[in-house]
Amino acid sequence: MVTLPQTDTVGPRHRLEQGRRAPSVGFRLDIEGLRAVAVLAVVLFHAGVPGVGGGYIGVNVFFVISGFLITGLLWREVTTAGTVRLGRFYGARARRLLPASALVGVVTAIGAAVLLPPLQAGSVLGDGIASALYVGNYRFAIHGTDYLAGDTAPSPFQHYWSLGVEEQFYLLWPALIIGTAWLVRRNSVKARMNPYLVVLAAVAMVSFALSVASTHASPPWAFFSLSTRAWELAAGGLVALSAGQWRRLSGLPAAVAGWGGLALILLSCNQLGEKTPYPGTAALLPVLGAALVIGAGCATSGTGPGLLLSLPGMRAIGRVSYSWYLWHWPVLLLMPRLLGHSTGLSGRLAAVIVSAGLAVITLHLVENPARFATPLRQSAGRSLALGGAATAVAVCAGLVLLMLVPVPVGRGVAAAAPKITATPQASASHTVDPYDAVVQSGFAQVQAAVAASADLKAVPSNLDPPLAEAPADKPVVFVNGCVRSWLEVGQGECATG
Repeated sequence: MVTLPQTDTVGPRHRLEQGRRAPSVGFRLDIEGLRAVAVLAVVLFHAGVPGVGGGYIGVNVFFVISGFLITGLLWREVTTAGTVRLGRFYGARARRLLPASALVGVVTAIGAAVLLPPLQAGSVLGDGIASALYVGNYRFAIHGTDYLAGDTAPSPFQHYWSLGVEEQFYLLWPALIIGTAWLVRRNSVKARMNPYLVVLAAVAMVSFALSVASTHASPPWAFFSLSTRAWELAAGGLVALSAGQWRRLSGLPAAVAGWGGLALILLSCNQLGEKTPYPGTAALLPVLGAALVIGAGCATSGTGPGLLLSLPGMRAIGRVSYSWYLWHWPVLLLMPRLLGHSTGLSGRLAAVIVSAGLAVITLHLVENPARFATPLRQSAGRSLALGGAATAVAVCAGLVLLMLVPVPVGRGVAAAAPKITATPQASASHTVDPYDAVVQSGFAQVQAAVAASADLKAVPSNLDPPLAEAPADKPVVFVNGCVRSWLEVGQGECATG
C-alpha cells in the first residue's frame, strides 16, 4: 500500500523548485483488480487455454503498475523531504518480494534436481542461481532463449526474468529521481514543465526505440533486458507524475478512457500470439491499455472499469497475484514429470489450481508475515537482513543441489563405432551424378546406423563425447565462422567440409 506522508517538511520556495507538488494517493482498489487481470492472462497463457495466445502481455501490465506505484512513491518523498530514504525504500522492497521468491526458488530447485534428467537439471539449477541473484533475465538473453517458442524445453525458472527486470528497476529508479532532484535544486531557472516528467519521457523514448530496433536484430535481448523494458515502467511513471491532470477528467471521458484501456489489454491477450515479434511495437497495446486504466482510475468515476476491477473476487486474485505468478510455472512444468506422463488441457488447469492453492498458503504464511511484521517495518536494517538471508538461502540451495546432481554417464555396453564410407553403393544407377551418388550412399549408411541403435536400452559407455560434455560439443562448422550467431551481424568468408 502506498501512502503519502502527512507532514510537509519542505518550504514553499523549495517545493516550487522541485516541480509541481505531488498529489495525495490512497490505496487503489482498481489497481489490485488490475493485478488480477495481469496474472490471469499469464497463467492462462502458460496453461495453453485457447483464446489467450497473447497472455504473456500480463507482464507488461505488471510493469506499468510497478512504474506507477514506485515512481509516485519516490516522487512524493523527494518533493516533500528533498531526498529518498534509500534504506527504508529497499527494506520495504526486500520484505515484499524476496522471502516468497526465495521459497518458491528453493522448492523449484529441489523439484528440478529430483525430477529432471541430470543434463537438464544442471542447466535449470544454473538458472535458479541466476534468478535468486535477480540477473536471470540476462542469463536467458545471453543463452538466446526464445520465451515464446513452443517447441523447446523451457526452464522452470524462466518466468523469473520479469522479477530480475523489476529488481534492476528498483535499484536504478531512485537514483534517477534523486539525480533529477539534484539537478532541479542546482537550476535557478524555473522550469515551465515538471522536470521529472521530462526525464521520464526521455527515458521512455530512448528505451522504446531500443526495444523496437532490438526486437528484430536481437530478439532475446529485446525481450529480457531492462533497457528495452524500461519504457513500460516509465509509462506507469508518467501516469503517476500526471495524476493531477488525470483527476481533472469528468466522468464520461474517464470512463471511456478506462474501458478503452481495458479493452486494449483484453484485445492484446486474444490477438497477439507466439509468432508476434515481441515486444516491439506490439507491446504498445497492453502498455497503453494499462496506462489508460490506471490514469482513468485517478479520476472519480462511478462508471469506469473500477466497477469490475474492484469486485471482491478480482481483488482477492490481485492480492495473491505475486505468489501465484511465482508458483504457476514450475508447477505446470514439473507436475507431468511427477505424474510420469504428459497432461492435456484439463491436467494443466488442475496444475493451475494447485499453484493457486500454494499461492494462497504462501501469501498467508510467508508474504504477509514478512511484509507486515512490526519489528521489520520499524527497521530498514532488519528488513534488508531478511532479504539478504532469503537470497543467500536460495543461492546456497542451488549450489548444493548443483553439486549433488549426478554426472551423466553411459552405463550400457560399449558400442562399435559406425563406419561411414564415401563410396557410392554398387547398385547406384549410372544415370545418377557421381557426387549425388556419394551423398546418397553416405546418407543411407547414417540412416542404417541410427536404425540399428534404436534397439539400445542404455547409453553406450564409450559414447564420444561423454554425456556430461555433449551440450558443449559443437561441430567444427559452428566454431570456424561459417555459422553466425544471433549476436553477430553480417557474414564473413569461411570454408568448411
